[in-house]
Amino acid sequence: MPLDERDEYAERHYRGPFLSALLAWALWLLATGVGIAGGRALGLALDQAVYVSSPFYLGVLVLRGALGGAVIGAAQGLVLLPLVHWRGYLSWVVASAASWAARSILLFLISNYLVEIFSGFVPVGLALAAGVGGLVVGGAMGLIKGYVLRDHLWHVALWVVASIMGAAIGRVIAATGITLGWVDNLVAVTVVEGVVWAAVTGAIVASQLRRHRAASKALVSPKSPHVEVLLQVGQPAEVLPGLFLSIERLEVSSGAIVWQGSLRNGKNQPLSIAIEPRQMKISDSTSKPYAVSHVDMAGVAIPTGQQVPIMVQATILPYSPIPPAATYLELAYTSDRQGTYIFRQSLREVGTAHATSDPSHS
Repeated sequence: MPLDERDEYAERHYRGPFLSALLAWALWLLATGVGIAGGRALGLALDQAVYVSSPFYLGVLVLRGALGGAVIGAAQGLVLLPLVHWRGYLSWVVASAASWAARSILLFLISNYLVEIFSGFVPVGLALAAGVGGLVVGGAMGLIKGYVLRDHLWHVALWVVASIMGAAIGRVIAATGITLGWVDNLVAVTVVEGVVWAAVTGAIVASQLRRHRAASKALVSPKSPHVEVLLQVGQPAEVLPGLFLSIERLEVSSGAIVWQGSLRNGKNQPLSIAIEPRQMKISDSTSKPYAVSHVDMAGVAIPTGQQVPIMVQATILPYSPIPPAATYLELAYTSDRQGTYIFRQSLREVGTAHATSDPSHS
């Protein structure tokens, strides 16, 4: 399928089902609510189990925030899993724990100070103090979590802004509830703040998940014909729209065949991709296959305009070496329903390729 047709296909799906985005938003809201409830329960259990005098109160406060944040992050990470994969999932849990620990410290340091500043603004002083506090903690949490999401969002700044606005609005609503007598405990304040924060940031998450789903559908469009493209080592190939695979180096030893190269993101947005051994095949000019044993990539998310190294390795069995009649080796990458891209390297030039290769891919 030509690239313009694929882009049109992706755009149709991107504008597509509103219900899919609404479902993602609802799941994000639910995961945050469940996580906050679990985190607060864990925090209360910690308070009851440990009696802490004032010099150590801040340490327990940080620990309580971190434990609660980890529970919240574990629940939210399940919604983000299609974007961040399992590596990113663990990073998200850690970032969530760090952000909620930072929230605990910041609120401890500034809450009373802000209440004193806005105490004269009756009856909205408490709401103003809460709103300013929300701007501070929302910004801190947005920056910490945004660091994990930076390779998965089109514009990570929108995430930070959404986090700031969500925390500020949530704390204003909670403070207003306290003033009107609708909310009478800190647990309810945290729940209200967290749910409103999730409602605002959920719009960013839902939009990104919908884009990811649309891109995935476009890349495996059943309309795409299967083609084979023959390339030389060092020649880049656009294996997916905006994704360029280049193989720059071939190493052959008595026990292994190792191809090294890079994947470059030529789009104006991050790309997530995972290449599996089943998509790679290695053979020689006599059509003898070599089992691919390992495919190594530096992560699955490629930032805009950057590249990551990739290595493909096959094992040469002692009783089945490369035939003397073989003149070249081939590495074939098959993109699901897109085509096969074959990189060919003459065995006579392996030494030259090794000597002149780019050391950045070593």
